[in-house]
Amino acid sequence: MGTGVTVTVQRVCEALEPLFMSTLPARTRLDRARPFLDGSDPTMHGFHRAVRRSSASMRAVRDTARLDGSTIMSNQQFFGLFNPSRNRTLTKWQFDAFRSEDARGVVEQALLTAIGFLSLRGRTHPISTVTAWIFPADPSNAHTMLSCHGLEAWGDTPGAVAVQLWPSRANIARLPLVTIRAVALGYRSAVTGPISSPTFAEHLVREGLASTLVCDLHAGPGAPWAIPFTRPSDWHDTLRSIAQVSGFESYANLPVNVYGVTAPAGADHLPDPPMVNAERMALIQARCMEARGTVDPVEIAGLLYGDEPLAMNGHPVLGLPFASGFAVAHSVVSAGLRRVGCTIAEAFHLPTYELVGT
Repeated sequence: MGTGVTVTVQRVCEALEPLFMSTLPARTRLDRARPFLDGSDPTMHGFHRAVRRSSASMRAVRDTARLDGSTIMSNQQFFGLFNPSRNRTLTKWQFDAFRSEDARGVVEQALLTAIGFLSLRGRTHPISTVTAWIFPADPSNAHTMLSCHGLEAWGDTPGAVAVQLWPSRANIARLPLVTIRAVALGYRSAVTGPISSPTFAEHLVREGLASTLVCDLHAGPGAPWAIPFTRPSDWHDTLRSIAQVSGFESYANLPVNVYGVTAPAGADHLPDPPMVNAERMALIQARCMEARGTVDPVEIAGLLYGDEPLAMNGHPVLGLPFASGFAVAHSVVSAGLRRVGCTIAEAFHLPTYELVGT
């Protein structure tokens, strides 16, 4: 049975590969890249419009932590195309892996699975199309590789999903899960309609619905809310391989270039989300629930992402563990589902207050 939703994964990586492998001067590459930069290339159709349609408040939350698609939206040095530190041997391996691992097919199947799972008899989906773009993750961008572990997905605009990927074995395994989370976030936004200043309660519901959907579709180990923030099992070896191809023993010593400033990449930026005992988790949840009415993006970022990302980016911290707000979101929505007695597909259409409680 069809869902009535058209899913398209643009062939943007195939279109970008000749530019990324080119040895032409930077100015010539820039001229040839302009259709991608301005959105006129067919594979970029809709991407810039989706970015413009995204909630400024939600984007400010992501930008405060510099996670969950923040670097996709900024597309620094256009995903490494203009990064003089980028190694073309690594780039060739990356694009070859996109093909051999069928990254487009993985994303497409994840989107179809999520939309199918959210289908309700007698109810039309709030979106009619989903368009996805996969961009290459720059192996010489320290933030992308050390804070985002080479995989980020953004989906705050209804019907649009963008992924930035370094195709390591573990990232390919995580790819469908972060894709499902991303499309779920936009799906909830389509249900609610534009909210100029969403409260923290709405963020809790969006993230809790997304992680619950991932949980229902993912039988593997690990907390579903933590998957986007947990270091992949093969990441140490992945970084070492990247460094060795570039002539260095350790990724920490790899020179990385960001807008003309070259420095060693350094060590991992963020810890894995910690295991928190029940007593402390109850205190964290109480703190979050007290703040459920706030609309301040910096405070919301602190409540969701915890101290480490905010401190790293020069913002005040709230004394919360990394990513603990996502654990709270999953707990709140799970409790709401039990209290209301509905399915996850039905829950996406409920008002925020019914899931969060009063």
